[in-house]
Amino acid sequence: MATDVAVTAVAARDVKAAERYAKKHNIPRVLPSYDALIEDQNIDAIYIALPNSHHHKWTLRSLEHGKHVLCEKPLASNAADASEMSQKAQQTGLVLFEAFHYRHHPYIARVKELLAELGNVTSVDTKFCIPVFRGTDIRYNFSLAGGAMMDVGCYAVNCLRLLLGEEPTEVTSASTTLAYENVDQETIAEFKTATGKTGRIHVSLFTIIPRIAAHIQFDNGASLHLYNWLAPHILWNRISYTTASGVTKSERIQSSDSTYTHQLRAFVAAVRDHVPVETDHLDGVKNMTVIDAVYDKLGLPRRSSASSA
Repeated sequence: MATDVAVTAVAARDVKAAERYAKKHNIPRVLPSYDALIEDQNIDAIYIALPNSHHHKWTLRSLEHGKHVLCEKPLASNAADASEMSQKAQQTGLVLFEAFHYRHHPYIARVKELLAELGNVTSVDTKFCIPVFRGTDIRYNFSLAGGAMMDVGCYAVNCLRLLLGEEPTEVTSASTTLAYENVDQETIAEFKTATGKTGRIHVSLFTIIPRIAAHIQFDNGASLHLYNWLAPHILWNRISYTTASGVTKSERIQSSDSTYTHQLRAFVAAVRDHVPVETDHLDGVKNMTVIDAVYDKLGLPRRSSASSA
């Protein structure tokens, strides 16, 4: 863990649940409400791990009470709410950091090196498919801003944008399978950027075999394949690439620390030393803009935030 960082208090809707969690993780204090937590003068930063629909309200409240925020992804239920959160962070001068943990691991640092070395990217294909078969899972709850695009999809879009190196400006096609009314279980979408680059995502909550991969094609014939870019610290990972001259190589990226530890260090550096981060609130707005555009293309409603906790 980052030096001199401690989890000092926790709160939940169910105080008993918070007490059990605190006991399990050796957290010294359980506070009676979310408000009590964000108003506590002994706390510097808040980690928001609530359902998607509740990120907006509690991030704004935390920033208003002078707290830096590490907010789970997606940053908000829609781009408009994310923009309001971003504006509040800029007004207060506080850190609002979206928890795309994978972006802070050495695996991604190596990917960036290869992107610069191999050529000019022309197309990107990202996949994030996992099994979530329990129909009562909150990922399938529309009122909590659920859906495949909001869960695995926010990761796939984030990775796509990173690898393209520019923002998608058009959703050229999109198709989906619904789990329930307005709740996507599996979605495929294709994109185009202003310079003509193309992208594709395939995300699913209903698959037997998990798939977390990406394929990048370059203008000179080179290619790059990423396997387990999400959590390279778990079990295995691989980066394979073929250069323009036809040389093929494969690498594994090892680190003694998890993506979450690397993320925590980046968050602390942003708070203490004002070190810029790629996964800030501005990037969060861009990510939600793409997700909104996919739902628009599908003819599905954009997600909404909860009016109260």
